[in-house]
Amino acid sequence: MRRSLFALGLLTIVGVGCVLCSPGRAEAATVQAVASNGAASPGNKANADILVLVTDTNTGAGITNLKQADFTVVDQFGLPGQPCGFSNNITSFNNVGTGAYQITVATHSTKPPAGGCKWITGDYLGQIIVEAGSVKGQAVFLLSIK
Repeated sequence: MRRSLFALGLLTIVGVGCVLCSPGRAEAATVQAVASNGAASPGNKANADILVLVTDTNTGAGITNLKQADFTVVDQFGLPGQPCGFSNNITSFNNVGTGAYQITVATHSTKPPAGGCKWITGDYLGQIIVEAGSVKGQAVFLLSIK
């Protein structure tokens, strides 16, 4: 009996976006994102890291001409006891030049608690949205602060 890689859990499709660039022609970008706590830990205000890969879905080539303004970072679902988020609080951005983008984020709030915004222990669910002309796509990521 043949089983697909998808059915075996060995293939996952992540963040495929498509937009019509001109009548009859579609272009798509595949966006993948993974997060690391970096220097962020419970009780501090340090940056957390997100690595984002953006590739042309048709050719597999890295899309290398994006800038920080083309990326939106959204934190989804607050953690109990966390009064701060990290949506669009990009503190550093680096275009590696291969279709990889290094983004760091820190917590923030319009009404920060006394002592400022600090990370708390938990799993933060995030979303990366890439939008630049005909390049559109999105992906999810998990940031674990332990």
